[in-house]
Amino acid sequence: MSIRQISPRHVSGFSLLEVLVAFTIMAIALGVLYHAAGGSVRGAQAIDRNTRALILAQSLLSLNSAVPREGIRLSGSTANGEFDWSLSSEPYPLTLDPLPPQNLRRLEARVEWSEGQRRREAVLSTLVPERAEP
Repeated sequence: MSIRQISPRHVSGFSLLEVLVAFTIMAIALGVLYHAAGGSVRGAQAIDRNTRALILAQSLLSLNSAVPREGIRLSGSTANGEFDWSLSSEPYPLTLDPLPPQNLRRLEARVEWSEGQRRREAVLSTLVPERAEP
């Protein structure tokens, strides 16, 4: 029986150093992918909150097609406490020569919410007529 010695250039497979380098590259790539996916989720959540805040502000404005002469000052929170809102009005001076002056009010809806440590807000405004007194 003869013993044959195997030379290093005939050995197949990976060295320990090659395996460690491959695992390191894979770990870095997975970390970058995880961070990118997390950023996408946070961005989608921020857009969702912003959209819901704008819809709430638009709904508050649409509830008031006319404003009483004394104006409006309302505020509150949503049922789940996620959004704080306020609705206010102020006179809007408008003169239309040669037409008679119109009694308009600037109606503003403001919605605020917290996003981490920051306070965010969405503001919408429109012009509405003063409600005629009965």
